[in-house]
Amino acid sequence: MPPRVHRLLPGAVSHPRALDAERLRGGLAELRRTAPERAGAVHERARAQCASWSAGFPGNPRTGWVAAGTPDEEEFCEGHRSEPCPALDPETGLCELYAWRPVNCRTYGPPVRIGAEDLPPCSLCFPNAGAAEIEAARITVDPDGFEDAVRACLGADEWTYVAHALGR
Repeated sequence: MPPRVHRLLPGAVSHPRALDAERLRGGLAELRRTAPERAGAVHERARAQCASWSAGFPGNPRTGWVAAGTPDEEEFCEGHRSEPCPALDPETGLCELYAWRPVNCRTYGPPVRIGAEDLPPCSLCFPNAGAAEIEAARITVDPDGFEDAVRACLGADEWTYVAHALGR
């Protein structure tokens, strides 16, 4: 059984990239095969979230692709940060698509470097750590840039939200 999701994880406004979105959709297809009722519930939560987000969406609400890093997108995320990810079972808090979760969910907690961006650690995981201790614990995701090469070959560098990846 997958672990419960850390409550400080960005939830509904986490940003899977195109490859993560494909992996999530593949996981939903597998869940439809093995547990159709649970898959239907995930899909319905995602569709409802997409519908509620259409006004003020910082990108194309029809496709779900986001203009990441813009002031509109940051404001949108701040306004929806407390919403749960649609892949979470509302009763148990478990991720229904745990084996297919995006990279940002897989790496949440420790300080992480993705490309040139240094992401901070979870404040609960490193409560009294100094800057040197945090830097010593930093993990570099994909240090050889394989994902960048795959995205470049596929022409897939867009960002979306979990709801849009699953609500189509």
